[in-house]
Amino acid sequence: MVVLELLKWRAPPVLILLVVLLAANTKVPQTHDIHFVEMFAGDGAVSMALWEAGLRGSSHDVRYNKLMDLLTPHGFAFFGINFVLMYEKS
Repeated sequence: MVVLELLKWRAPPVLILLVVLLAANTKVPQTHDIHFVEMFAGDGAVSMALWEAGLRGSSHDVRYNKLMDLLTPHGFAFFGINFVLMYEKS
């Protein structure tokens, strides 16, 4: 279970709560098949190659949007959501 993994990693309580609330919310789609999450993507060359190979994923860099800044609570949560969706499928 993802929550147990987050506890083992000593994740911030707010991230664990976010995961629990997202999992319990029936309006949030639970069928995402995400193969990769590229962090610090820069120009996104790796993501582009993976998308062209038919994989589904996301590309994140603070240059795309300030909301993707991992040094802020909302940026960390944004990454956490994508990571959890990817991790649950592996």
